[in-house]
Amino acid sequence: MGTSGDITISGGEVSGTGGESGAGIGSGSHGTSGDITISGGEVSGTGGHNGAGIGRGYPGASGDITISGGTVFASGGEAGAGIGSGCFDYAPNIVISGDPQIHVSGGPSSTFGDGAGIGEGGRINAGSEGGDFSGLWTTGSVYYYPKGTAVSAIKSGTIQSASTTIGTIDPPVISSTESTPLPVDCMQEVMDDINTAIALGGEQTVTIKGYSALSSDVMELLAEHPQITVVSEFSFDGLDYKITIPGSAVKLNPLIKWYGPKYLFPMFYMYGTDTTPSLQAYAEKYPVPVS
Repeated sequence: MGTSGDITISGGEVSGTGGESGAGIGSGSHGTSGDITISGGEVSGTGGHNGAGIGRGYPGASGDITISGGTVFASGGEAGAGIGSGCFDYAPNIVISGDPQIHVSGGPSSTFGDGAGIGEGGRINAGSEGGDFSGLWTTGSVYYYPKGTAVSAIKSGTIQSASTTIGTIDPPVISSTESTPLPVDCMQEVMDDINTAIALGGEQTVTIKGYSALSSDVMELLAEHPQITVVSEFSFDGLDYKITIPGSAVKLNPLIKWYGPKYLFPMFYMYGTDTTPSLQAYAEKYPVPVS
């Protein structure tokens, strides 16, 4: 129930494991911590029974959580967020920018719902992912692992699949079957493939796999070269997609940084005779609200 001041980590190796209901790094049960700031080093946080890996215990309170550098491993205890709040609690203000490498896993719970990787602890339903990622578009990486994955397992490299999520606007979920998740700058590979097709001249088709969203840079390149068509194959939220995107049909929106499946499918499904999923399957998954 004690109160701590601000926690600042700028280097070295720091490892914290929470006791019963305490955060690995942050507040204890019924306790309060100040702001948590991580700008460097290798930092590991494992939540206690209902605590966050980094952030709040249960019940607990913390100030802002700011991560701008370093390598961070965080896994929540039962229903606790990897980074954020403990069980049955709302998340503090979380800001991630710069070039950190962040590996997170929320804690599972059959009673309260799973904790978020970054965001809220589990309540009746699973905790909501959240945070300000606006400074993380092209530099650092955030890797989400299966719920309940321990920090030790993440660090040991035994996880064979994970996903990378960046941004707050329809973020990409980029699947990887390798032991090392794909980095944020994976769009460079897509850009290189398109540029190779452009250099060949004439109408060309580029097939990409595993990218559930395309960056604004990719879409702009397509719009500038209407002779290029991209066929994107990926899985997202339980559906398998194959979407044909002709450069001639691309309409840019300056407010969109990432063009995700809920944009790509409705906009381009009519351009491919083998486009999946079916309209019916998509409509059942994402019904249009009726006012």
